[in-house]
Amino acid sequence: MIEKIKWDKTWGDTWEITCDDCGEFEEVEGDFQDCLNFLKEEKWRTTKDEGDWVHYCPDCQNKKE
Repeated sequence: MIEKIKWDKTWGDTWEITCDDCGEFEEVEGDFQDCLNFLKEEKWRTTKDEGDWVHYCPDCQNKKE
């Protein structure tokens, strides 16, 4: 799950990315594209399941393969 947890026009927003399996989370500052870049760089897996986006951290992603 990706959720905006702080709005700040001056310093940028803060987003929380949570693994939908284990609950591990990371905070990313910037815009939504920065979140997507983080997911790609850190090798999180993002898929669509029954119309909802789900996110898996690298550890949980490796367990599912």
